Amino acid sequence: VRRKAAGKAETTRQNPSQLADALAGWYDEESADVNWIRLLTWEALAGGSTGGDGARGERFQPMKDWLKGAQASGRLAKLDPEHLMLALVALDMFPVAFPQITKAITGRSPTDAAFKRRHKAFLRQLAGYLEPQR
Repeated sequence: VRRKAAGKAETTRQNPSQLADALAGWYDEESADVNWIRLLTWEALAGGSTGGDGARGERFQPMKDWLKGAQASGRLAKLDPEHLMLALVALDMFPVAFPQITKAITGRSPTDAAFKRRHKAFLRQLAGYLEPQR
């Protein structure tokens, strides 16, 4: 987990100007690395962090900064940025972490191309509700 977290911290995330693009991109990134999500799940089952917290925090910092900047410029609803980040990460990771629940609810596996298209469309639509109306 520590090695993987350190590698993830080195990954530079491109933060688009629109939340819809950001959410869809983050979802693509998370769903492309199923082993990372599985490691995080095992880590949680083991009772918490097995290390790499600093690297993990560094990985999320650019995303939190991007959200705060979007809020400050009026491009994003002013919700608690840390809890908003937590909710957005959950939306991206949950289908990959819990494929059995995803399939029970949607009737599709999270690896199914139709599910991925539909979930990304949902993320984009949800982002529209978080972006203030102009």
